[in-house]
Amino acid sequence: MLRKLINGQILFIARIEHFFRKSKSTMFPLEKLLNFDFLSQIFALLLFLFLWQLEKWKPYYKFSNKKSHGKLNVSFSVLALLIQFPISLYTLSYLESIQFQFQGLRGQINNVYIYSIIAFLGFDMWMYFWHRLNHEFSFFWKFHSVHHSDPEMDVTSAYRFHFGELIFSDLLRIPILLLLGFSKTELLYYNAFLGINILIHHSNIAFPEKIDKFYRVFLASPEMHKVHHSEVIKEANTNYGSLLSIWDRLFHTFHLTNTSRLKLGIGEDSKPEMQTFGTLLLYPFVKLFKKI
Repeated sequence: MLRKLINGQILFIARIEHFFRKSKSTMFPLEKLLNFDFLSQIFALLLFLFLWQLEKWKPYYKFSNKKSHGKLNVSFSVLALLIQFPISLYTLSYLESIQFQFQGLRGQINNVYIYSIIAFLGFDMWMYFWHRLNHEFSFFWKFHSVHHSDPEMDVTSAYRFHFGELIFSDLLRIPILLLLGFSKTELLYYNAFLGINILIHHSNIAFPEKIDKFYRVFLASPEMHKVHHSEVIKEANTNYGSLLSIWDRLFHTFHLTNTSRLKLGIGEDSKPEMQTFGTLLLYPFVKLFKKI
């Protein structure tokens, strides 16, 4: 079943890419960017399959129901693709249409290399704070907690995000992109790097400590993210970085502990009876209505 879901996702991406190749619409010239996006998605899927297999050979935690757990989490990716694709198209076309009217930070910095570094760091800092907001504001947490309710984190957990959280994330970042003057090309590149690192730091692989230690000097590492998925709230409210690790160090949310003794998830809401696709889709709304 997991293989069918992955094959279905590849086919869906391929059909989208084929549609835009055949389309004669001139609304926005996305063919080259879609080619890059298509290739990056294929690379991400290949990386996913590699990490999935590596988890079988050298797992950090011993989990019993890997296949059914993976099937549940990958199901979220299919829904995410259907929801995020039109939003992404709108964002890309809007960024292109507005760039001649409003350039944001890009218009203030003449050196393209200096601008690219500052814009990249600025957007990644926003992603750090957006993740932190998902933990500190109860409304956003109700959606983000679907991701944290996973009691057995592995590479498939990288896809376990509620569609509500994805919609908020995609829409709220548009003003940030405009202020920074991000182009559609830069956004696609950033998303590609982010997606790769999210797969890596969710993976359930026993990486040597020396590798993780070097990795987390620059990037959010698997060891860091295990702590972030701890059932202990004080530990879960650390290590918010999804790509760069600098923000956790800078804003004092960097934390490491002995991850071998960690219990993952969010307590009662991570029980087996909660681990169904329908239950998790309704979970944030049930929490919201209970509060009313």
